[in-house]
Amino acid sequence: MANIGQYNQLQVVKQLDFGCYLDGGEHG
Repeated sequence: MANIGQYNQLQVVKQLDFGCYLDGGEHG
């Protein structure tokens, strides 16, 4: 699970008008 309050390195896989899809790796 991603740690709240810490920066997690996520890759933006698709950017949309309302936001972005992020690749959370093993977190989904």
